[in-house]
Amino acid sequence: MQRADGVNVGNSLKDFISEFGAPEKLTYDGAMVQVGTGTDFQKTVRKHAIKTHTSAPRRPNENPAEGAIREIKRRWYRIKTKMNVPDRLWDYGIKYVCETGNLMVNSSKYSDGQVPLEIITGDTPELSEYMDFGFYDWVTFRNNAGMGEAELLGRWLGVSHRVGQLMSYWILPVSGIPVSATTVQRVTNLERQTEEFKSKMRNFNNGIASKWTTTTSNVIHEIKGIHSNQLLSLEDEDEQFMKEFSRVINNQDIKDIDDLTTQEIGIQDPYLGMELGMVRNEEMGVQNAVVKRRNVDEEG
Repeated sequence: MQRADGVNVGNSLKDFISEFGAPEKLTYDGAMVQVGTGTDFQKTVRKHAIKTHTSAPRRPNENPAEGAIREIKRRWYRIKTKMNVPDRLWDYGIKYVCETGNLMVNSSKYSDGQVPLEIITGDTPELSEYMDFGFYDWVTFRNNAGMGEAELLGRWLGVSHRVGQLMSYWILPVSGIPVSATTVQRVTNLERQTEEFKSKMRNFNNGIASKWTTTTSNVIHEIKGIHSNQLLSLEDEDEQFMKEFSRVINNQDIKDIDDLTTQEIGIQDPYLGMELGMVRNEEMGVQNAVVKRRNVDEEG
């Protein structure tokens, strides 16, 4: 088990260095897969001359990553509970939580008003890939590189960075095997209220359930020697974590982000105050106008 975990931890560090470069200093909690002299992790540390620091046992305050991991789990459990996400999609879900967390300002004393990705790269990150969809949203997409004739129903699983061009997304089709697609549209609330889409969504859920509950497709928990008690599960969290998580998730006074208006979440309407030219009549020609307010329909 240590060897398998050590390879995974070492590969994670290699992936980070490949994408962002080697860090000058690295703090970790002293697990054997990190401090062992023959592990891939230590080999990578020595190769890139990274200064390291091991946090003291039972002192999570020495390592900011401890709090970040706790917040990642909170966000994932909330999404999973709200959207009824199948357990099998935990890897896509955790990746989505981490990627979007890297694009948001947090309360860390190290952030200084910057988002994590900006601190690492020094560049302002691009947000457009994540603006139109939330994890496990209902979407329609076209297969065959967008040339397919019919729009298929699926679920949005995240951005496929290394497959296809910009704005390529991982989509879960009814086959249960994620695919990368570029021609993707979100199913609106108005469409979801129609009998046609209700029937499609019901058939989709039934199809996924039938494929993932067959005896030939059981999830194997002992992959690479990782015991089931080491998997991410809400049932295995400590009492303090569960108390805080339940306090928030069961609070009816706290609105979901989808139920908030742009004003409530602090986003200024980009059209308010905008100046534009309008022709009122042929005699007066073009006149300057300023947008004071605007009306929105059921879809915002």
